[in-house]
Amino acid sequence: MWQVARPWTIACLILLAVQGLLPAASVYLTKLVVDGVVGTLKKGGSWPEVRAVLILVTALAGIMPLMEVVRGAIGSIRSVLYRLNCCRTTSAA
Repeated sequence: MWQVARPWTIACLILLAVQGLLPAASVYLTKLVVDGVVGTLKKGGSWPEVRAVLILVTALAGIMPLMEVVRGAIGSIRSVLYRLNCCRTTSAA
């Protein structure tokens, strides 16, 4: 399989690693948002502090769609790998 679909296999492995890291990034960003909101409320909510929290919220909001995109890409690559493997085993038989 490696000889037939090396780029697809590497892409799948990279996407699997990214898929594994995204939930951790989501949890970490959630912590930063909560800490930022609490800190902003304690300091009175000046614009630079609010803006920093909004940037974190935007990053957090971007992770969810990214998780779905990565999941879909992995599914597509697995489908391609399956077809390549079926064609290879069918032609070898």
